[in-house]
Amino acid sequence: LEMMDFECIRSVEASPYRAGYPEDAQAVLLVELDGAREAIARELGLTVHAVLRNPSGGVMDTPKPRIGIFQPWQSNMDEGWTRWVLEAYDFEYSVLHPQDLRAAAAAAGVGPQGDFEISPEFRNQWPPHVRDRASDRVLNQPLSERFDVILLTHQRGSSILEGSSSATTPEPYRMGLGDAGLAALEDFVKKGGRVVALGSASGLFIDHWPIPVRDASAGLSTDEFLVPGTIVNLQADSQHPLAWGMASETHGFFSRNPFFDVGAPFPSQDVTVAVRYPNGGLRASGWLRGEEHLAGKAAAVEVTFRAQARGERSGSLVLLGIRPQHRAQTHATFKLLFNALVNAG
Repeated sequence: LEMMDFECIRSVEASPYRAGYPEDAQAVLLVELDGAREAIARELGLTVHAVLRNPSGGVMDTPKPRIGIFQPWQSNMDEGWTRWVLEAYDFEYSVLHPQDLRAAAAAAGVGPQGDFEISPEFRNQWPPHVRDRASDRVLNQPLSERFDVILLTHQRGSSILEGSSSATTPEPYRMGLGDAGLAALEDFVKKGGRVVALGSASGLFIDHWPIPVRDASAGLSTDEFLVPGTIVNLQADSQHPLAWGMASETHGFFSRNPFFDVGAPFPSQDVTVAVRYPNGGLRASGWLRGEEHLAGKAAAVEVTFRAQARGERSGSLVLLGIRPQHRAQTHATFKLLFNALVNAG
């Protein structure tokens, strides 16, 4: 057992080794645990606090979300790491390919009809991480009937949209999302779903949807701005559902990420910033060029589209410019991704 008084708590929380202790407490009793509880806490990256009684307020029940991950046919390392993180933390998910989204668009009446099935000739060659997480056939169902949240991992928006033009690639694997797939995602959001875009995937929606968000990194040369792999300081609004459980001042890994300016939304939209870069002192470790371009910009933005009729749910688009799960190493920002998924159910 160890007792920490008020001054010790404040000193720890003001240091780089902050542990998330309640700063308004007069004292904290630390109990060293042996056995299963300690092992579970370590494995899951949890900070365990003992309480005298069950909390009576501030607790919400969240149903298990139905998660779909867009899996492009082009090799995408970030998509693989994202799946690894979700599996490590026991998230269930399905994978979606361009054909699935185009078929969903047709089923929802927002895209052309067609034969989007992938023949057994190709399906039989799929590795387990594709075969076991995909439906056994392309389903003619709107996305809103199958999912609560759809996740797009870090990839250029144009690549997601257009797919591959390589003549040596078999035809089914050249397909991109296309206008129809993008329309299926828009229909999904209008019906109360949530789309989460990581890193450069945010550009797909900034470029094609009427949202008041701009990529402030666009057009900057590497002479003006270059952050090739740096730990940066972040400021989080822990009252925002995307940042629940995060420290108000924390760190993230920045590697050629987009960052955002937020403008005036339409009356049918709400735009909020969950995490931002501080106005100064951005670098925590590493180096960066052009700090003034990044200072004060948004790192995580949510655009909410208000329900169009009574009884309907509001949909949302979450843009996470900072890649919260980068190579499964950035534990300080895991909660951004997890909250984006869990709070969509």
